[in-house]
Amino acid sequence: MRERRSTRAPRLRILCISKSLRRYRRNVTTIMKPIKPDSRFAICINNFGYPASLELHKIYRVVPDANAAKDGDVRVIDESGEDYLYPANYFILIGLPRETVRVLNKSFTRKPHMVAA
Repeated sequence: MRERRSTRAPRLRILCISKSLRRYRRNVTTIMKPIKPDSRFAICINNFGYPASLELHKIYRVVPDANAAKDGDVRVIDESGEDYLYPANYFILIGLPRETVRVLNKSFTRKPHMVAA
C-alpha cells in the first residue's frame, strides 16, 4: 500500500504564521508614533537583517532627518558609532525626562574606557 500524505497541514501552518505576522505588524504600526524632530531617542523592537548593528530593547540616539522620515526610515546611531538609516517600524520613539536626556547625551560624547587584559 502506498502512504497517503496530507498537504493540508503544512499549508495551515504557513497560513497561521502569516496571520500572526500580519497581526504583529498591525500592532507595531498602531503603537508607532510619527517621527517628531524633538524625539531624540528610540528603543529597538526589531533587528531583522541587522543583528550585528542593532540590539533588541536597546535605547538608540535618533538623528533628525526629514528626508528619511518621508521614506519611512529613521536615522539612528548604531553599534558602530555611526548614523545609518533603518526602517522606522524597527523602533519606538520615546520621550525622556530632561535630566535623563542630559545624562545620556553626556555619556554618548564620552569615549569608552579601555580595560587592560
